[in-house]
This record gives sequence, structure tokens and C-alpha cells, in this order.
Amino acid sequence: MDSHGFFHWHNIVLAILLLALAADIVFGLDPLLNAISTIFLVGSMLLVAAVLFLAFAVLFWISVRDLIEDIRTDKQTNIAWRWKFLALAGLFGIFVDGAVGAWNAYQKHIQFSESVEAIPFSGLPVFLLLASYPFKWAEQYFERLRGKSSRRKDRTEK
Repeated sequence: MDSHGFFHWHNIVLAILLLALAADIVFGLDPLLNAISTIFLVGSMLLVAAVLFLAFAVLFWISVRDLIEDIRTDKQTNIAWRWKFLALAGLFGIFVDGAVGAWNAYQKHIQFSESVEAIPFSGLPVFLLLASYPFKWAEQYFERLRGKSSRRKDRTEK
């Protein structure tokens, strides 16, 4: 007797094949083939969903990591950085509005534009994204003023 025991992979496969043969004899070939195709279809859908989720998680992690590094660099060099949060909130809101609109369009069988219009405050994310640019310009102006005043202060201390 080998050291693998009864629950070795080839014994499990043999048991599954014997169960499939018994199911074929008892229920016929159609239910067996339907069960196999359903198991394959659900398994492949779960695999694709897992791969997509993993890809989105990796992309999100890379984006957040790069954003944190960009903000750290911008803080050290006195470049405007607060506007990025406003822009990201608007961009995230646009994606959420799109997802909710797609769900409403699917559930109510209406056009996508009508389903997005039905979302309360659906224009707010677009407004946030567009408002981030004037906010960036104002922030750059104040950062420039702050940089000039700190340079003057350094000159007077010397």
C-alpha cells in the first residue's frame, strides 16, 4: 500500500467518475451534461470575476500609492496639491453615478440617460471635477505668494 492513503487525487477523480456514471444510469445523460455545463459555466464566471476584482484592486492600490507619493512631493516643493482630492471626489462620483445609472437602466428597462437623470444630485460629481481647476489655480496663486513671503523672510534674517 502506498503512503498517499485513500484520499489521493486519482482516487478522488475515480470516485467522481463512478458517481457520474451512477448518475447517468439513474437520471439519464441530459441532466448529467446539464450539471457539468452549469458547473463549468459558474466556475468560469467566478474565475473571470476573481481576476477582474484582483486587477481592479491592484490598479486601485497603484493609483493610491502614486497619488500619495505625488502629494508628498508637491508638499515638499510648495506646489498645489489639495485640488487633487476635489478632482478625485468628482471622478469617483462620476463612476458611482454611472454604476447606479446602469443598474437603474437594467432594472427599469429605460434608457441610460433617463436613469442617470433620475439620480438625485447626479450633476454634483461633474461640478466637483470641473470646480477642481479653479481651485487649483487659486491654490497655486496662494502657494506662490507664500513662497515669495518665505523667501523675503529668509533674506531679511541673513
